[in-house]
Amino acid sequence: MSNGGFIGKRRVPAALTSTGMWSINEAYNARLDSIWPTLVTEIAVDFLVIAGGGGGGAYSVAANSGGGAGGYLNSFGSETSGGGSASLNGLTLVDTLVYAVTIGAGGAHGTNGSNSSLSGTDANNASVSLIAIGGGYGGSSESNSASSGVGNGGSGGGGGYEYIGTGVGVATSPGTGTSNQGTNGGTSEALATQPTLCSLIGGNYCVLAKLGGGGGGGAGAVGQNSVDGGVGGAGLASSITGSSVTRAAGGSGRGSTNGNTGAMPTGSGSSSPGGGGEGGSAYNTGGDGIIILRYPNGLTLSNPGGGLTISTSTTGNDKVSSITAGSGNIKWAIA
Repeated sequence: MSNGGFIGKRRVPAALTSTGMWSINEAYNARLDSIWPTLVTEIAVDFLVIAGGGGGGAYSVAANSGGGAGGYLNSFGSETSGGGSASLNGLTLVDTLVYAVTIGAGGAHGTNGSNSSLSGTDANNASVSLIAIGGGYGGSSESNSASSGVGNGGSGGGGGYEYIGTGVGVATSPGTGTSNQGTNGGTSEALATQPTLCSLIGGNYCVLAKLGGGGGGGAGAVGQNSVDGGVGGAGLASSITGSSVTRAAGGSGRGSTNGNTGAMPTGSGSSSPGGGGEGGSAYNTGGDGIIILRYPNGLTLSNPGGGLTISTSTTGNDKVSSITAGSGNIKWAIA
């Protein structure tokens, strides 16, 4: 970098400020080298960040549990964030910086959903870091073998069932949710052929007559326990887009005897952002994540370098940008 022909240490301004006394020469040379601070606009941004939902359990016709919802982070109004936590503080961003965004995909059978994130990319903006954790996958049961396990995540997947002998087994623990993002999954439960005689005598009287998968945890409620297949935990509603929409509910579990008995809750499944996958279904993939940003109407949001799927609408005095897929950078500018 040039120093105006002077010998000595070069003064370099900080990224956003140039405090102290500066000579015309120093300021001029800093501008030539494109390091002189430019006027910045602070932007108040509300957000809803949701990770991909976990896949539901699936194995033959045995009990299969629902996947957990993707982690849920919300700052809009006084709306609840995940796991019953209070609304988070909104962000103060600037139009001269670029921010990195990743949208997490929903998980398939036996797979957690992926994280969604919004973070600063500049050294002086490292404090901007929002990471929603992908939902945990739902457990399943397998005849005469160990359970396929269960996933922890933003919300936990419903528990599986492990066979320990002919027709006899024990429930495995459901997946746990992440604090301030989601809830735990429900437990897989069983009913013996003769419950009373089972407790007195055991043996063949304990052979399972019914076996049900637990519901996956939702952003708003724990998954249900059930011998017929537990309903997934409720999601949360947000009006950040201008109308109330429920997202990030857990997937419902399914029973080995009565099949698909429990309805999937609103906001669950592959078609809903952050929804947990259905247990025992060919359509047990969790829903992809989403990031929704609400900011003043006089600004525009761009995607330098591409890689993101963004749609923008207007509601009142604000714009709302929904980012539904991909990984890349975003940047604001005065319209």
